[in-house]
Amino acid sequence: MPAALPRCILLILVVTLAACQPAAPAIPTATSEQDAYYASVATIAAQLTGIASGSGPGNNGASALPPAEAPTETLPNTSTPRPTETRAPTETPLPSPTLMLTAPTDTPADTPLAGGHPLEGLGEPSFVDTFAEGPGNWAVYNDEHVAMFAGEDSLIMVALDASRRDPYDAWMVSPVNLTNLYLEVSATPGECAGLDRYGLLIRAAADASTAYVYGFSCDGKYSLRLWDGEKFYMLKEWTTSQFIHKGANQTNLLGIRAEEDAFSLYANDVLLTEIKDDRYTSGAVGLFVGAVQTDEFQVVFDRVAWWLLP
Repeated sequence: MPAALPRCILLILVVTLAACQPAAPAIPTATSEQDAYYASVATIAAQLTGIASGSGPGNNGASALPPAEAPTETLPNTSTPRPTETRAPTETPLPSPTLMLTAPTDTPADTPLAGGHPLEGLGEPSFVDTFAEGPGNWAVYNDEHVAMFAGEDSLIMVALDASRRDPYDAWMVSPVNLTNLYLEVSATPGECAGLDRYGLLIRAAADASTAYVYGFSCDGKYSLRLWDGEKFYMLKEWTTSQFIHKGANQTNLLGIRAEEDAFSLYANDVLLTEIKDDRYTSGAVGLFVGAVQTDEFQVVFDRVAWWLLP
């Protein structure tokens, strides 16, 4: 993942496409109008915050996760600055006992956990964006790693350069500060292979220096990673699931429920696993894309929504 935010980028939230997607549109260049847009991000963010409240990578050796520190202040509800680049080589498994799976570790990867529909009892979403009016709720940008722009009732992110050795996840995060919620996004990858990936950030710091990162890969795997600003730690290793629609031009619904220290991971409304971790207790949400094998790997997000938990 990026460092404090190329892998992270401002998102203010919240994402059903046809089974086949058209060829990726030309990636626009920055304009003065886009520059003007960035100046309005703080105002948009404040509006979304009102709605919500109304109511890279580690190294090959095993790295010990530093002890958690109690937060000293509430995350600011301001737009995230453009990130500076940092990256690290690979992803580091998080040493148990920090990782606690509700399901037995020998549960087959394609066996769902018992559980109801993720939206049961939640009612209408606290926030939803179908991009019908374009990406007005999102601070889209282009740099050497990623391009983001409006599609037809969608938001498109393109990871420009693939790397098997040093994959780069690019993202944007929102300025809202949320704690307990169910978050979901509908996403469709274009041409892809292997661990080309995409998905959600949750409980991210306002500057994206920390986050939980939930993603699907082109070959039908899912993972939950913890980003500490320098490295990824694997809370859930990349695991195959038959409930993920693998391959290009296949739409998937990613969902994650965060309630106190418990995380429930969903694929197309099926509960895959449950994990406990108390490292980060609140923060922003976001979208990410990362290319491991396919240059100009494109993902179309067409609906983002969240529900605040009672």
